[in-house]
Amino acid sequence: MQAGDLNRPVSILQLTQENMKYDWTQQKETWAKVEQKSAKNLFSQVGIGADTVIFTVRKQEITLHNAIRWRGEHYFLTNIAEDGGMYYMVTAARVYIKTCAVTHVTTTKNELKNPVAVKSETITFPAVLTEKYLGFEQREPQAVTETTYVLVTPKVIELSISDLVDVAGKKYCVQVAHTLDEFKNEYEVYRKGEPDAKH
Repeated sequence: MQAGDLNRPVSILQLTQENMKYDWTQQKETWAKVEQKSAKNLFSQVGIGADTVIFTVRKQEITLHNAIRWRGEHYFLTNIAEDGGMYYMVTAARVYIKTCAVTHVTTTKNELKNPVAVKSETITFPAVLTEKYLGFEQREPQAVTETTYVLVTPKVIELSISDLVDVAGKKYCVQVAHTLDEFKNEYEVYRKGEPDAKH
């Protein structure tokens, strides 16, 4: 590995919060050697894989909580390994970030013991939506499709079962939560609708 091999400018990203909005922002710029691999990166435990890229960078402050942007595209970090004494080999998945929003309502009970909303907060955050599987159900007089996806979020984003999440303008319902990973959360979500040729 030669220092001259680090010839691609990349941005190290960090998740930042302003009020109730989370976003990926640039932490610093650095130089990297970039290698695109043919094997898929299984960045999600329950979703399908994505294209793999390995970024070799000088040792610096970077963890799997970070992300990388290169040529305008977002890379989800899945492994960081030492390469000699001076470099890190950062394995990443090329993903497409969606802007998501979820509204959490806090309720109390009135004198009739009926739930009453006392607080409503809408959280906006970036996430990756990947497909899990496609189901097909025939109903009369028309067919209805139900597609299950996996929403991969930064670790700080906590969703609850039955939450309705707006993902780039479409509503999805949270079915299953996978939250044991140290660096991310994964939520199985679904939406029902008419058969769509774009699905």
